[in-house]
Amino acid sequence: MARPLFAHVSSASTVPPRPFSHPVSDRLARLSPRAERSDSLFAAPLGPDEHGCYLPRFAAFGANTSDTDARLSVLAGFALGDDASSLAAFDLIEAAASAPDAVGGLVLDVVPVVNRSGGDLWSASWIHAGRAELALLEREYRRVPPHAVLQLRAGSGRYPHGVVHGASIEYWLDGAPAALLSAGWSRQSPHRAAPEGIDGLVPDLPFRPLELQLTLGLDAAGNAAALHAIVQRIRQLLAHGQYL
Repeated sequence: MARPLFAHVSSASTVPPRPFSHPVSDRLARLSPRAERSDSLFAAPLGPDEHGCYLPRFAAFGANTSDTDARLSVLAGFALGDDASSLAAFDLIEAAASAPDAVGGLVLDVVPVVNRSGGDLWSASWIHAGRAELALLEREYRRVPPHAVLQLRAGSGRYPHGVVHGASIEYWLDGAPAALLSAGWSRQSPHRAAPEGIDGLVPDLPFRPLELQLTLGLDAAGNAAALHAIVQRIRQLLAHGQYL
């Protein structure tokens, strides 16, 4: 089984990376040693760049899954103080490591904390923002393009809500299990005044990834069910030979 490679990139940013919060540090301290002992969970941080910025990253593999198989990239912690999405991402990767068959045929690639320097990166361009974190992601996505990207963010509603970029929401929901439908989904128009997020990078990739956003609810169990359903829906589409 191939391990994901480390990535390295320079950045013009001179803002020093902020330390991880205590909840995030505790989860990193728990998960990193587990990855060292596991055959299905790997730690492969992105960076550090020349200013010492790096992004923790973990990848879970199912049985007979290699680094060349379809990849679901899960990104969290875009805003300062958004530990909720980071902890949900940790929960997801830990659950996958405990049940590798649940992600068989799919590489689950999780970056639980994207924002290391302050501000809000939700709408920042990956190629024009001049942020070390986004430069690291851009470099890795060019090297290993994901088939699907899921961005997590904290929310104040009771239940999670998902957004599908572009016009593929009907395709995404057609035949989906009830656990996926219960999250509630809407479509975001692909026509924007200026490239945001990964939009500017997409034309340079060999294929357009399925782009999803999930705003978490206040119910942890509901969030976990929605995340599990997203992983299973992507596996379902791939199992039927459908392009995401």
